[in-house]
Amino acid sequence: MHDLVALDLHSNRLAGTIASAFDIQQGVLGGSLKFVDLSANNFSSGIEEIGGGQCGIQFLNLSHNLLKGRLPNSIGKQNSLKSLDLSFNELGSNLPEVLGNLTSLERLKLQQNHFTGKIPNEFLKLLKLKELNLSNNLLEGEIPERKPLIDFPESSYSGNKGLCGKPLSPCKV
Repeated sequence: MHDLVALDLHSNRLAGTIASAFDIQQGVLGGSLKFVDLSANNFSSGIEEIGGGQCGIQFLNLSHNLLKGRLPNSIGKQNSLKSLDLSFNELGSNLPEVLGNLTSLERLKLQQNHFTGKIPNEFLKLLKLKELNLSNNLLEGEIPERKPLIDFPESSYSGNKGLCGKPLSPCKV
């Protein structure tokens, strides 16, 4: 399996923990695994395994599962990530500031979760970001008013009742 580049197990009704999928990466010598799609399954745990030793993954899609809990700070070590899709899960707590360390990210989809708090200023370091969706969470406060965050459409932030600032309505003073 040392030459495995892509692991695509989406839409298979798989259940349990995603941790075993990340164990596969441990056995892939040389870090050749670049693409992991476990979306549209019934995984409910294992989110804490993200960033626990994997390196080289560029595309990670865990959307449309039943994942709960908070994103671990270890996700900030995934420097090669270009696309991260954790949308349509039950993830919560504050957005981790360490996501700002993922400066290669071009696509970040976190919509339809239970994220709370403010959008971290560290997100301003995501200069390669071309697609962002934080809609339909529980975010609040002012959207940091600099690029790249002000370049995204209103739909990237909609459905967060406590969120304000460009491109949404101005914050009330």
